[in-house]
Amino acid sequence: MPRCAWNLPELDMKSIVADEARGIKFSSDKRVLSKYPCTLRSAEYVIPSGVIAIKHEAFQGCQFIRSVMIPEGVMFIGDSVFSRCKKLASVRIPKSVNSDGQICFLGV
Repeated sequence: MPRCAWNLPELDMKSIVADEARGIKFSSDKRVLSKYPCTLRSAEYVIPSGVIAIKHEAFQGCQFIRSVMIPEGVMFIGDSVFSRCKKLASVRIPKSVNSDGQICFLGV
């Protein structure tokens, strides 16, 4: 898949399609992770490559998530993304992130 003029990372469409089948929501262009459903019982989640932003409150209140790996290329993490994720123990935040939301980890 060709890259655009902004040199965005290539989308991992195979992972995105599988994630959408599990109820994980992305923007129409697949570049923004909008919502990780709190009903998922997965302990770990690897955000697909090509995603460049995580919308505010995307993981808020997810009681089962313990670990999230954010890929290089993500530039923005919204407000309250991981708030009230009581079991969250590990989040890998890459150097590409240049804006992280307020109270991102409140109640963790």
